[in-house]
Amino acid sequence: MLMTLNHSSLLSACQWFFSSDLPGIKNILNYFDDTSIHSGSDASSKNSTKPKSKLTSKNSAPKGICCRNCHARITQAKYAVEVEGQHQHTVTNPNGITFKISLYRHAECHAQTEAMSDYSWFVGYEWRIVTCPDCQQHIGWSYQKGHSLDFYGLISDKLIDFEK
Repeated sequence: MLMTLNHSSLLSACQWFFSSDLPGIKNILNYFDDTSIHSGSDASSKNSTKPKSKLTSKNSAPKGICCRNCHARITQAKYAVEVEGQHQHTVTNPNGITFKISLYRHAECHAQTEAMSDYSWFVGYEWRIVTCPDCQQHIGWSYQKGHSLDFYGLISDKLIDFEK
């Protein structure tokens, strides 16, 4: 007999585990809950070799503003900044792709390109593409005037805020 295992059947079949102290099974069940709630819709995340959610207990859950794909911590709300009078901006690149970005003065990410000024969304700033340090997914851009980094524009849809 072939049995299909899905989230509901796994919960019913393992319900008795909740009455015992088996943290490994609880983490597996939490993984299914976290994945269904926090899964991103970005096509590039389907190519990632890392899981969308790390197996964690409630005591070791991610903190801060994290990569939606792998839950690596990227920044914190306390680093939010405003440029041109706003923290969040809706911008469109030359290919017609629109992004909602949030600005931060500090972020843990990797620059993937040399700084360039062409098509900058912020007058006088050069930009670089930045990626998540863990899964390498494109999460936004860093911006600088001269040689010092000024702020990051992070794609809101690529992040999940565990501070809320």
